[in-house]
Amino acid sequence: MNRLRHIINGLISFSGIFYSLSGLYAQEPVITGNLDQDMENLAEIRNEAIDFTDITEHLIYFQKHPLNLNSAETEDLKNIYFLNDIQINNLLTYRQVYGNFLSVNELLAIEGFTENFILRLTPYVTVMPVAERKKISFKEMIRHGRNECYFRYQRILEKQKGYSSVSDSLLHSNSNACYLGSPDKLYFRYGFEFYDDIRWGITAEKDAGEEFFRGSRKNGFDFYSAHLFLKNINNLKALAIGDYHLQFGQGLTMCSNLAFGKSAEATNVKKMPRGITPNRSANEFLFFRGIATTYQIGHFELSGFYSIRKLDAAIQDTSDATTVLGSIRETGYHRTPGELDGEKKLQQTVAGGHLTFKNNTLRLGFTAFKMMMDKKPNANIQLYNTFDFDGKSNFNMGLDYDYVYKDWNVFGEISRSENGGLAQIHGLTAYLDERLLLSAIYRNYQKEYQNEFSNALGENGTNANEKGLCLGFDAKLHRYWNLSGYCDFFTFPWLKYRVDAPSKGSDYLVRLNYIPSDRLAFIFQYRLKNKQINHSGDNFKINFLDETQKQSFRFQMNYIPFLSVSLKSRVEYVKNSVTDAEAKNGFLVFQDISYKNKKWSLTSGYGLFDTDGYDERIYVYESDVLYAFSVPSFEDKGSRFYVLMTFCPAKNLDLWIKYSQTVYSNKQVVGSGLEAINANHKQEVKIQMRIKF
Repeated sequence: MNRLRHIINGLISFSGIFYSLSGLYAQEPVITGNLDQDMENLAEIRNEAIDFTDITEHLIYFQKHPLNLNSAETEDLKNIYFLNDIQINNLLTYRQVYGNFLSVNELLAIEGFTENFILRLTPYVTVMPVAERKKISFKEMIRHGRNECYFRYQRILEKQKGYSSVSDSLLHSNSNACYLGSPDKLYFRYGFEFYDDIRWGITAEKDAGEEFFRGSRKNGFDFYSAHLFLKNINNLKALAIGDYHLQFGQGLTMCSNLAFGKSAEATNVKKMPRGITPNRSANEFLFFRGIATTYQIGHFELSGFYSIRKLDAAIQDTSDATTVLGSIRETGYHRTPGELDGEKKLQQTVAGGHLTFKNNTLRLGFTAFKMMMDKKPNANIQLYNTFDFDGKSNFNMGLDYDYVYKDWNVFGEISRSENGGLAQIHGLTAYLDERLLLSAIYRNYQKEYQNEFSNALGENGTNANEKGLCLGFDAKLHRYWNLSGYCDFFTFPWLKYRVDAPSKGSDYLVRLNYIPSDRLAFIFQYRLKNKQINHSGDNFKINFLDETQKQSFRFQMNYIPFLSVSLKSRVEYVKNSVTDAEAKNGFLVFQDISYKNKKWSLTSGYGLFDTDGYDERIYVYESDVLYAFSVPSFEDKGSRFYVLMTFCPAKNLDLWIKYSQTVYSNKQVVGSGLEAINANHKQEVKIQMRIKF
């Protein structure tokens, strides 16, 4: 701990040198880190490496091509995920009454838009005269279309157990004793864009350990994804051919992509329905493959979709020459004979539609679809998952609504599965004052509700066996001070994994932002989460529940002392307590520094962590190459260092190089199983190239 204190003092002193000179340099907007923290929260919930491409795609697009506030429509503005429906409605009403915007700063006259919020919005929007809509023709597509190719190489530098030499006798007795392919991870992406109206592209990926142009992968990459997407062509609102996503209502009946959950921002409890969107990520499970379209007739929009694709499943038994399938596998890994045996064993077909009525203030929707599989996967049924889906087909339908009246927004969805299970979610957001936004959302997901594509707000991994009430607020206390947070109370009427009785819990979070200038921001955050789990002792024949309490304290500072330099400092402490057991702790201090000019940029981060175990782990978002995302979890004791360099050697060529290293001071083996490294460190390198033409 003394070492950590020395590092903290050093970081403060180092930052102080820049603070004393801050008045001499031009100002640039500061990034408050809200998106970073949303990514950290989602990574913690899913506890896996996540491809955030589909969530961040529109923000990245608007950074390159800012959205014109004088021509933007409701659906365009909803792609900026931190804008809520009240703000969007107020913005469009203002434009209708007073005419086109003359400046982005004019947003200050609209309720719901504060100085700091406009600062956050500025990178994604602009104000320009409304241009005549471009005609779609082959000639115009050649002239104004944009092509981009990405090539990425990634590798763990140390030798992992799965790539070590294995004797013939061991390989004969256990064919899964090593990986079949190289430790190189490869990624390719090509995309074409004609404004925001026409897009097509292909994504390909080879995971580490998978074969490449040999053995089981004679065609090269392990995973291929392609799409053609048309948008806003007369009454055709959307057409997707190939791989795509669906999201309607609050995601209770249909949401096939990732979505952020609870956050300190009160408005984020509501999901923005994005309808049909193309799939551009390398996630091998969360997407549909087929065709989907939306057609508008007056105030009505009718969507239809059809998907057919192969899924992986675990092999449960082959003893009698008949393959018995286990549960569906979502990882997309095909590195060993065992993983290859389960590849594409299930054919899943999904067909359905969505009908929407909407006007300026009201949206009503109805969704229905049928999911069918050619074989029945046999999940490992335990008492806690008795009510999970265990069949070959399922029919789901749901009603969703969304109504905005002045500074009030009510929304919700009711859904039903084929077995009669019901789920519902209802919410409200309201500006009680221009400085105070409140939100409330109630959810009730019956234990019998079954839906493979449900992804609404919740504490569980699936939208079943849960009741809850989440209350949130966002208060502008002063010009420089903002206070936000939520409290969530939830119960689980049936059993859960590691919880052999009905249980309950609560989750509290409060965040105080102090932003004295557009170059400096301080963030103070406290979170308290209470849940129940099985008692860890073995002296009782009947399990009873222990109360767990996890607290986290975070301080973060974002600062831009010069036009080209930005700093991000973070200190976090975690305390985890279980009934009648000694509390465990976790501590992290992390410093990022970034330098940018017209030709190149350099970002580096260094952190120290000291935690008592896995349950006290802390997640941190790191800068990464474009369309790659790094949210490592810090556990045990050690340090983390990374450096990312971006440069532009030619007009249409960009290069990224990232090196990272994690060193542990309390263990000599990193990882487990075939991923194990016989050393106390782990190093990784990423190299990416983008060609534009």
